[in-house]
Amino acid sequence: MRVKGRVALVAGEDWQLGRVLGRSVSEGGVSKVYAAVHNAGDLDPPADIPVHLDVSDLRSAQTAAAQGPDVAILINNASSEAATSTPLHGIPSSLVRQ
Repeated sequence: MRVKGRVALVAGEDWQLGRVLGRSVSEGGVSKVYAAVHNAGDLDPPADIPVHLDVSDLRSAQTAAAQGPDVAILINNASSEAATSTPLHGIPSSLVRQ
């Protein structure tokens, strides 16, 4: 996949794997990276363009999408503690984290 010059959104960039993914696409030559996070203050260092995203909230997802209309690449590293409408619903979180 060609990434050079394209715009990426990395969901969950406030977690370690998300940070690595955001850095990787930046180094790969994307023109812009949106960092979809719960709290922009969690970005370290505050690189990229922070966008609030709560994947368990449809309005939050719609707002995040509206803030990045130029996104061509989505890297989904997001998670939700309240995942009640997913295939993982009903599985204890201790098992999901394994």
